[in-house]
Order: sequence, then structure tokens, then C-alpha cells
Amino acid sequence: MCANSKWAGALGLALLVAGLCACARQAATLAESGPIAEASFGKPGSRMRLDSGFVFCNPSWCMTSRVFRFSMEAPPQGEEATYLELDIVAPAELFEAHNAVTLTGRANGVELERRTYRAPGRSVYAAHIPAPALRNRPVTFEFELDKSFRNWETGKTHGLVMVSASLKPYEATLEHQSAQAARAREEYAKAAEAVRKMPPGALRDLGQAFRRLPAWDGVRFQGIETRHNPFDLWMTQQIIFEVRPECVIEIGTGRGGAALYYSRALSAAGFENSSVITVDGEDRTEEAAKRPMWGRVLFIQGDPLSRTAAERVSELARGRPSMVVVNYDGNAERFLGAMRTYAPLVSEGSYLIAALTHVGGKSAGIVPDPAARAALERFLREPAGQAFAADPSREMYLATWNPGGWLRRHAAAAGANPKGESQ
Repeated sequence: MCANSKWAGALGLALLVAGLCACARQAATLAESGPIAEASFGKPGSRMRLDSGFVFCNPSWCMTSRVFRFSMEAPPQGEEATYLELDIVAPAELFEAHNAVTLTGRANGVELERRTYRAPGRSVYAAHIPAPALRNRPVTFEFELDKSFRNWETGKTHGLVMVSASLKPYEATLEHQSAQAARAREEYAKAAEAVRKMPPGALRDLGQAFRRLPAWDGVRFQGIETRHNPFDLWMTQQIIFEVRPECVIEIGTGRGGAALYYSRALSAAGFENSSVITVDGEDRTEEAAKRPMWGRVLFIQGDPLSRTAAERVSELARGRPSMVVVNYDGNAERFLGAMRTYAPLVSEGSYLIAALTHVGGKSAGIVPDPAARAALERFLREPAGQAFAADPSREMYLATWNPGGWLRRHAAAAGANPKGESQ
């Protein structure tokens, strides 16, 4: 599933054994390739030199043994520090007999940070590469697990699943980007708190004045109508930058202006393999489809609540981090049904945006539509909705068409995710 995929299941032994022969041939091909500075097995043309300890590979990942070695060409040395990032998965089988697994590494013989994992799942190992380790090219990395598991079908020793490896400056690492996102959220929370402290009368007057602006009758992106106001679009692109989804799922396409905007936000953030999946019962996207950014958009015509559409979206988004935008169209029951249907696809820490839930008309100010509000509150009381909480910091601009609808999925409880502990 797009959001909450369980790697332990997806990478079970049955799947691994089934692809053994073809994957072994792929590993041999990769091992013959020259070293490069970045490799992601899911990207066409990506290569790295696999020296030893890789049981087999498929186009998206490699299964390692307990000890594994690979080589990469380091980027030119400058003043910037160089970091290694490994996108890895700790299989559930590792923890069937062990409470914790420790990974140690070396770069050209220079010791790197140790990392201990206490639960299965996907994570990023990041380590600073000391300058002495970069003097010899290529850089040979050797990693060792203190524990492993044996495949009962093949008898081979298995360790981690390796999805990608890259050498990059700190500013380009996920750790740095996550720290930036955390600081941004803190600032948003402070701004939202300042707004809440304003006198109620002033808030009401501001909302009514904002709602009366004639500009909201014709908001467009790249010439295509969108029903969202610019403040909400801006906040949505900030969420995209922070949570780094591979897919944005939109329920209620309209004329496609918002889908184009999400596509542009994904492109600007540099998420190469990302896409927008948008679903509507009526196709009014003829003009939007002429825009270059529509190439990243997949439009599905059909009832979003139908089993066919829901299964199609789930299939397209399976295994990819995601966020979901459900646009309210005046039908509260369908709005509730869409949230129920697509909420499970939202990644931990990502967002379900219950959008366009404000009262229409220019005299109302910015207040929730009563029917939409009731549907939203009902959803949050249900088991699926209890995984979410409203994030008021996303309303820091005050002028939102999504009052109470910025719903963030809770992150995994402490100890439940595979986040490594540095040693």
C-alpha cells in the first residue's frame, strides 16, 4: 500500500526465494559495473560495484549476507563534508531470535558509526565519511551485522535488504532535510498560536474580509481553475517538501488545476519517481492535460468510492510513501466514505487533507461547513480516523478553505519503528 507498507511482509522469504535465480544473475551483472557515487536499484541505469556478500538482487533492492562489501567513486573533495546514506530494510526474520541487531561499517578501513536496530522495517543509515577514507578511489565500504538469519529453503545466510546507497554533502542528506522540516513545523506552530491569541472579533473580521475578495472566484494555476486558495496551496507544497511523498492522491479532480500544482511541487522538490494520482467521476481535464506538468499526473475516471477505483489507486501506490487530499463536494456521506477508503494509504507522519470544507458565500467568513464538519468529526472517532490528529499549525495563515482538515497521521510509537541508535 502507498503509505503504510509493511516491509517485513513484502520482503518475506517466499518472495525472496521465488526470484533467486534471476536475481543472482542481476547481482553478477551489477558486480561487473564500475563504481559510481550514487546507486538506487530501482532507477534505470543506476549501477554500483558489489564486491561481496550480496546473496541476490532484483531491480529494486539487494539482499545482503551478514558481511557485505561494495565500492563507490567519491565525489571531488572540497570543503564540504561527505556523508554516506544507505536506504536499508531490516527484515522481520532478523528479530525472530534476536532483540537487537548492530551494524558496523568501514570506509577504506576507517571505522564509521555503529547503529543498533531493535525492530524490523525501513530506515536510512547515515554516516560522516572522514577525509582520510576518501583519499583512495574508489571508496570500498565494508559492513558487518553481529547477527543474521538463515533462509530455510536455500540454506544461505541473510542480513539486510539494501535499497540504495549514495555519497553526498550533509545539506543533501535526509537527516538535514528532516531537521529543516522540524524547524519549519516549530515556526508554524508558534505562528498558529499567535493567531489563536488574537481577539475573536478581529479573527472574524479578517475572515470575512478575506472571504469577500473577488479574486477567489477565479483562482487558477497555469491557467487551469483550482478551487483551493493560494495560502492552502502554499501550505500543501510545504507539506510535500517535509514528508517527501512519492505519490499524492487527490479525490475530486475538478478541472485539474490542483493536480497540476501538486505535480509542480513534487518536481520542484526533486522527487524524481513521484506522481499525482487523481480520481473523479467526470473528466474535465482536457485543458490541464495539455500542460507539461500533466505528464506526472495519472487521471482515473470513475467513482472514487467504487471498488474498481479504490483497488486501482491502491495498486498504483503500493509500497510508496503517500499523502491524500479529499475534496469536499457538498455531499457529506461521500466525503466521509472517501476519507474511510483512502486514509489507510497515508504514510506515518504524512497527511490526509480534508479540503474545501469551508462554508461557501462571501458573507460567512472562514468557518467550517456544518455537514462537512460533522463528517470529519465522525471520521476522527472511528478506528481508521483515530490514527490521525488535526494539525492546527497548518492554519497559521488563518485564511484556509480546509478548517480543521489538516490531519496528520501519527508516527509509530516509540520502539515500534526501525530507527537505528548511534553508538
